[in-house]
Amino acid sequence: MFLARKIKGKLSMLREWRRVVQEAARVIKKIYSDAEIYVIGGAAENRLTIHSDIDLAVIFKERDIEKAEVLA
Repeated sequence: MFLARKIKGKLSMLREWRRVVQEAARVIKKIYSDAEIYVIGGAAENRLTIHSDIDLAVIFKERDIEKAEVLA
């Protein structure tokens, strides 16, 4: 039962990955208005599986180490 609930939860999250990415991008842009945000990996290539995660690459045009460290 535990494994079935875990898999069901993971599938639910993966179904909504676009909404989650949009929210993450909104928050990042609020802090770093010049940041470029890209979805990479399986989600970008439309090959998500139950083992997938969602990978984002965030490109900062101006380097601000203190803020970048807070996000890490």
